[in-house]
Amino acid sequence: MRSFRRNLIGFLAFSLAFPLAFSACASSSKLETVPDPDDPPAPDIPSEPTLISTFAVLSDTHLQKEDKTAEDCFVRAMNICKREAGESGLDGVVIGGDLLDPVWYDNLYYDEALEDKSLHIVQSNVTRSAEMNYLKGVFEANIPQGTELIYTLGNHDMFGYMGFYGKSITSSEKYREVFESSDKDWFKGELTYSLTGTGLGESDCRRLGCHYQRVGGVSFVTIDAREYWSIDAAYTSAQEAWLDAVLNQITTSRPDENIVVVTHQPIQNSIPGSSGTSGSRNLTAILAKYPQTITLTGHIHQNVYNEYSLSQEAVLPDENGADRTYALTTMEGSSTKYSYHNSYDYTRSFNYYYSSWTNDASEGHIFRFYSDGSARIERWDWGKDKKAGADWILPSPSAQDRLTKYSAAERGTNNSPPGFTDEAVIEVNKAAGSVSTLTFTQALDDGAVWAYEVAITRGASDDVILLDSGFSAKKPIEKFALSFDDSSVTAVSITPIDSLYAKGPAVTIPSSFFGEAKQIKELTHDGDGALKGSIEVGGVEFTGTPQFYYTDGVLNNRRSGQGMGYQSGTYYIDAYCTDYELSFDICALKICKAYTDSGYAMSQKRFGACLLAREYNGLIYGVHAFFDFGGLNGSRQYVKQNRILYYLTVTVPGNYIPSAQYTLATSEMSLTTAEQILTSEEGGTVKFVREGDKISTYISDMLVDTYTLPPSVLKGKGYFVELGAAKGAVGISSFGGEAEVKNVIFTRK
Repeated sequence: MRSFRRNLIGFLAFSLAFPLAFSACASSSKLETVPDPDDPPAPDIPSEPTLISTFAVLSDTHLQKEDKTAEDCFVRAMNICKREAGESGLDGVVIGGDLLDPVWYDNLYYDEALEDKSLHIVQSNVTRSAEMNYLKGVFEANIPQGTELIYTLGNHDMFGYMGFYGKSITSSEKYREVFESSDKDWFKGELTYSLTGTGLGESDCRRLGCHYQRVGGVSFVTIDAREYWSIDAAYTSAQEAWLDAVLNQITTSRPDENIVVVTHQPIQNSIPGSSGTSGSRNLTAILAKYPQTITLTGHIHQNVYNEYSLSQEAVLPDENGADRTYALTTMEGSSTKYSYHNSYDYTRSFNYYYSSWTNDASEGHIFRFYSDGSARIERWDWGKDKKAGADWILPSPSAQDRLTKYSAAERGTNNSPPGFTDEAVIEVNKAAGSVSTLTFTQALDDGAVWAYEVAITRGASDDVILLDSGFSAKKPIEKFALSFDDSSVTAVSITPIDSLYAKGPAVTIPSSFFGEAKQIKELTHDGDGALKGSIEVGGVEFTGTPQFYYTDGVLNNRRSGQGMGYQSGTYYIDAYCTDYELSFDICALKICKAYTDSGYAMSQKRFGACLLAREYNGLIYGVHAFFDFGGLNGSRQYVKQNRILYYLTVTVPGNYIPSAQYTLATSEMSLTTAEQILTSEEGGTVKFVREGDKISTYISDMLVDTYTLPPSVLKGKGYFVELGAAKGAVGISSFGGEAEVKNVIFTRK
C-alpha cells in the first residue's frame, strides 16, 4: 500500500511587536491629573448600541397531533430562544409558515377505519378544527405571556383540496380567529386596521392574510401567498398593492426603522433552492424599493449553515429576457422539524452525513435589533444547541453597505479558497474485485469546507461525484471514503469547496499510486441480547432512534413522525454477531408515512428488522427487512401489496436516520393473511433467523420468505460494503410504519 501526501497550503507565522510605555512615580501618594486648558477637548467616544428587542425566528414547524417529534423540536427551539433572550425575555416569536403539517390535504386517517382506502382524505371541518386547536395549545404552552406572535401561513396550512396543492380563501381568517381566541393577547402590536390608503379594508386583510404589527421598535409585515408552485401568481394584485402602500407609509414616517416582511414562498433566484416554481417573482420589485426590509421566507427548509441562505440579490429576467439583479435582503427560515442539508447543489443528493430531509437537523434563528438600527441575525442549530456559524450583522437601513455587505461579490472579495495541508493523507486502495476506495482527511478553510468534488477519470471523460464535508455533523468527520469501479480508471482527483462555493486546488492521484487492499477492522461485541436502543461496538456508535419508546416491556414508535412525516430508524439489540434468531410480536401496525407526491397524500406500512449493520470505512451500512402492505399512490388509489422489501441503508455513526437507502430485493410473501395478523390489536409473532449469509423470515411460525445476503454491494455515489457472512448489529426497524412491539427474544446461535 502506498500513501499519497501533498502540501497545498503553507502556513505563515506572524510576529507582532507591541510597544510598551512605562511611567514611574517617585511618590507613593495618590496623584491627581489636572487638565491643561490649552489641550484640545477629548473627542466623544461613541457608545455601544443598545439592544432594544429580541425575537425567536422559526419556520416550517409542521406540527400535527400525530407527530410528537415535531412538537418536541418546537419546544426545544423555543426553550433555547427563551434562554438566550435572558431576563428581558422575547419580544416576539416569528414563524415563516407551515405551522401545521396535514391540514392542507385535510388530514390523513391514522385508524384506517375506511373500507375504501381511496377515501383516506378527510373532508371534515372537525378534523381541521382539532388540528388548529392543538396548534393553539402548543403555542400557549411555549410562547410566554406578553410575547407577540407574528406568523404567515404556508402551503401545508391551507384548507381545501382543489387541484395541485390547493388554493385558499379561508385559511388566513380561520387561523387568526383561533389565535385571537387565546387569552395570551398575542397581537398587541397589531396596526393593520388603523392604516388607510392601502386599498384593503379590515375584512380583506383578514381574508388575505395581510397584517402589520410593530413590536420592539421593529415593523413586521406579513402576507400569505394565495397559490403555491406559481412563479407569477402567488399573490393577488390587491395584496401586492397593499404591501407597497404599507411599506411606503412605514418608511416615510420612520425611514431608519427595520422592517421584517414575512411570507412563506421564497423570492425567486435569491437563496439556494428558490429557482423555478419554488420561488415567486411577485414581490421582488416592490421589496427592492425599500432597503429597510429584511424578507423572511420558509418553504424550502434550507439549512442555516449555508452562507447563502441569507442573500442580498435576486436575479430575474427583464422585459427583454436579459438578467436583471435586484438588491434586497432576503433569507430562508429553515425548519424546526427537518431541514435540507444537500445545500451545495440543491438538485443533487450527495450528503451522507444527513439524509436530504431529516429530523436530525432542526434549525432556525434569533433576531436582535439595536438602537443604531443594526440587526444581528444568529443562526442556530436547535438539535445541537449551538450556533451554526458566525452571526450576520446588517448595518442600519441608512448605511451605505446595507444592501452590499452580504452580496456575492463582497463575500467573494473577503474569501480564501480551501486546501489540503501537508498533514493531509489521501489514498486509493483496492477494496474487492474491481472496486477501489478513495480515502482522505479533511481540508482546511478560513470558514468551512462545504464539499469535495471527486473526479474519476476514464479516458477522456470524468465521472464527477460530490461528497459533503460533514460540516454540520454531530461529531467532526476525520476521514472520508468513496468507492468506485476502477476498470479503466487512469486517475482520481479531489477538489475542496468552501461554503461560498470557492474551489481550492485539486489533488490528482494517478492510477500508478493506487495501493493494495487495506485490512478492514472486524468489530466484535458480545452483549447480553437485551433491547438496548443504541450500542457501542469497538468504539463505533450504532445510534438507536429516539422516537422508539420502551416502557414496561413494550416498545413502540407511536406519533414518531420523523422526516417527511414517516418513521425511519432502528432500535438495537445488545449484540454483534453472525448467526442468531430474533423474534417479537408486532401489534396494531399502522401507517405513519404522510408523504406527498404531486400533492397527494400517501400511506405505507413498513416495519421489520435490521438484519445486519456494520461499520465499513467510517460509515454504518445496514440491511433491513420491512413488511410492506401497500398504500396510496399519486392518484390517491390504494395499491395493496403483500411483500418483504430488503433495503441497504447508509448512516453515519452518531446519527440515527439513514442518509441513503437502496432496494436490494423485493419478495412476495407466501402468507396472504400477514397484513390482517400484524395490524390486529393482538398482533402476531415474526421471527428472523440468520445463518451466515442466509436469512429466513417467519410469521406465526410459517416460513414466508428466504433471502441470501450478497457478498458485497456498490451503490449510489461511492457506497461500498462487504456483507455475506460478516458480523453485524441487529435491531427492530421501521420505515413508514408505527406499531407496538412485545415479547422480544434474541438468541445468538
